[in-house]
Amino acid sequence: MTPVTTSHPLVAIAGNPNVGKTSIFNRLTGLDLKVTNYPGVTVERHEGHLHLPDGSQVTVIDIPGTYSLSGRSAEEQIAIAAIAGLPPHHSPDLLVMTIDASQLSRNLYLLLQALELNVPTIVALTMTDTLAQRDQTLDLEHLRAALGIPVVEVVGHRGRGMDELRAQISQALTKPGQALPGWRWRPEDPALLEDIDQVSCHIPDSWAQGDQDRAWALGIWALLSLDEDDELIGIPDSLRAIARERREAAVEQGREIEQAVISGRYAWIDEHAAPALHSASEKKSRTERIDSVLLHPAFGFMFFLMAMIALFQALFSWADPAIGFVETVFAAISSGVAAVMPHSLFRDFLTDGVIAGVGAVLVLLPQILLLFFIIGLM
Repeated sequence: MTPVTTSHPLVAIAGNPNVGKTSIFNRLTGLDLKVTNYPGVTVERHEGHLHLPDGSQVTVIDIPGTYSLSGRSAEEQIAIAAIAGLPPHHSPDLLVMTIDASQLSRNLYLLLQALELNVPTIVALTMTDTLAQRDQTLDLEHLRAALGIPVVEVVGHRGRGMDELRAQISQALTKPGQALPGWRWRPEDPALLEDIDQVSCHIPDSWAQGDQDRAWALGIWALLSLDEDDELIGIPDSLRAIARERREAAVEQGREIEQAVISGRYAWIDEHAAPALHSASEKKSRTERIDSVLLHPAFGFMFFLMAMIALFQALFSWADPAIGFVETVFAAISSGVAAVMPHSLFRDFLTDGVIAGVGAVLVLLPQILLLFFIIGLM
């Protein structure tokens, strides 16, 4: 089923998995929800409608969560296709990128890829209420200046910040240039630049939409995503061929295209955006303090060995009463059967074969149950 054509502006909500994206979608659209499938795959497409403060109405879609736009599966292709507006998807008029403030650098990686596609974007910043527990603070003005786009602090499940988010959506749809900063980093390696140039020349015009920045971004996506194992559909043969050719050439030259792109993006994040997150102290959480001891390179193995010894000792000592009980029960059953039946081959089969065999198996049950119980507590 293809997406429904609408005369209303289209707003797409994207982000990493488990960052509160769906909570924001539900808050914006309420119960006005339509569920279909994305074209060609059995992945649900959630579509709703949002009424803005000025009285206008927009269509809102919830894009499946992803950590990167460089995906190789059919499901991961949905994110890049929906954000970039690749056929048969409609290009969104605005992208609301949901970012977890407690995992800022990792979430900003996906945002950079969206900005490279020249899609008007605003940020819905979630999980800010967890920063205080880590003695951390976030400088929103620094983050806004670094990204060059509006950033709104929201708590989706409580509805906090949703009015401001609606207002920013309305303003961004009216003045999309304010949410369109373009590329925030540029590759510096001449060989990588040549790779991107060669591949971007094979990006279909309907994908690039006359925008060289989009063509470059899609060129990087093709270099990182198209290989013999991907499940992507609708890819021109010439694009597959040139992407494979450039990757093979890079391998022969000892270059890693994917690592160069990842390093370039994270270098920009670490230098410009990540400093917006401040730690009030170097105090570690209780979990981090425990991990620093149990996962220590020198002492970690000792703790592991002690834990394994304690586990096996517990299995034999704690399960021993239950094992004795099972043995006693089956011994009594065997004696009872032998007492009421005359001596025969059939009696021997029951007492020494069936009853003894079942007892030999069930005698292990207490240890097995105890083992899984202890593992479940870990």
